[in-house]
Amino acid sequence: MMITERQKIELSNFNKKQCEAVIAFGADLYRQGLVKGTIIGIVGFGIGMIIPYIVNEIKSSRK
Repeated sequence: MMITERQKIELSNFNKKQCEAVIAFGADLYRQGLVKGTIIGIVGFGIGMIIPYIVNEIKSSRK
């Protein structure tokens, strides 16, 4: 996502306290995304490990 000129001007007008709040907000969003990504990755890995086993069981039961 690109920062527009208007957004650059708004960011340059922040005082120190506002900048710290924006940085903390961005860090919080980053952490939330990291946690969600980790959960999705673990669930995907688990499904990837279970599905082949189930498929092999179904194939072997049909023989």
